[in-house]
Parts: sequence; structure tokens; C-alpha cells
Amino acid sequence: MRFYAYLWLREDGTPYYAGKGQKDRAFHSDGHGVHRPKERSRILVFERASEQEALETETELIHNWGRKDLGTGCLRNLSDGGEIPVNLSPESLKKMSAVHKGRHHSIATEFTSESWKGKKRAPFTPEHCQNLSTAKKGINLGHPSYTTPAGIEKMRMAKLGKKFSDETKQRMSASGKAAWLKRKAQGAVQLSPS
Repeated sequence: MRFYAYLWLREDGTPYYAGKGQKDRAFHSDGHGVHRPKERSRILVFERASEQEALETETELIHNWGRKDLGTGCLRNLSDGGEIPVNLSPESLKKMSAVHKGRHHSIATEFTSESWKGKKRAPFTPEHCQNLSTAKKGINLGHPSYTTPAGIEKMRMAKLGKKFSDETKQRMSASGKAAWLKRKAQGAVQLSPS
């Protein structure tokens, strides 16, 4: 894997954003709070031997150039860099709070949460596992690859012999859980009463 830190530069050559990436992350605006420069020549890349070194370089760049939101420099970053946002400014915290205000859990989530309060979850019984399996078999996940025997075989063959990093496994797990929860909220997953 090729890891690096990067700086996005304004037309006058001053940096306005520092980040850490791999592959072509520095050349896309997706997932950033700001847009990348139009010209690729205004993107400086600092290749590093490991992800940790790239994270350290990102943190160092932000420290050296300073942050606009804190009044310490010219970067539009909202954190000090590294894997998790640290030292968020009061303005950043307000923005994050505003985004989450007014959000409510679905009725199904609230019901499930209330019904399990104070209870210990017992392991699923064989009958319950069978009910889950039966309920899931009728789900159309919206793409032929998931439902046709040929599509399922193609996915199985594609995964044979592949070894995924721990980071990739965690991303895949989180993605699968999010998709399952979304289907559950839409009523596609029906659990039989136990």
C-alpha cells in the first residue's frame, strides 16, 4: 500500500488543507469538508513508508501551518489530524451538534431498545436461528448478484484465496451491519417473536 500525507494549495501557493491518504484520495473532494484544487499541480504529496508515518506527517503539517478555525494559521482543517478528530474547535463542535439535533431513532429501534432494557440476552435457540434464516432467504437485496445462483458463485469465486487486512475486514463488517440495520428499519428483515 502507498501511504502519504498531502497539502492542497491555493492559487497563491499557500496551503489550505492537509490530509492523509492512500491510492488517489488526495485527488478527490469526496469525504472532505472542502474542495480539492482544480489543478493537480496544486496538490503536494509526501510519500511515507507506513500509515502511521503518514498520520504523523499529517499532524505535523497541521501543527506547522495552523488552523483557521482556531486562529492559529491558514488551514481549513477542523482537527489536529491523526486517525480520530482531536482538539475540535468550538465552532466545529457546534456544527456537529447542529447536524445531529432533531434526529430521532426509528420506532422499531426505540421499541427494541426498550424491550431489552434490564434483560440479559440469551444465546439464540436453534429454532430462533432457523426462523432468522427462513426470514432472510426471502429478502431481495436489490441486485442480481446477491440473488442468482450464478451471482452468488461469482462472488464466492472472487473471494477465494483473498486475504483482507484487519482494517478492510472492519470496514466490510461495519458496512454489512449498516446495510442489515437499514433493511431491518425498512421492514425487509422480519424477526419472529421469541
